Amino acid sequence: MKGNNNLQGYRLKEVADFLQLSQRTVYQYVKAGKLKGYKLPSGWRFREKDIEEFITLHKARAFKHGK
Repeated sequence: MKGNNNLQGYRLKEVADFLQLSQRTVYQYVKAGKLKGYKLPSGWRFREKDIEEFITLHKARAFKHGK
């Protein structure tokens, strides 16, 4: 997800599309503490660093479980 240098970060829909998940699933990951998100008056925002950490963690778990 390169190229978004906006300090506001990525919107929920952008993250859901990138991760190929529903917006609801992304929100559930946030509620469960698995993905960091920031609630702003204009909606949820996600930093690139936090998205990359989420991907890395889930790749490691999938590899560990043979998926």
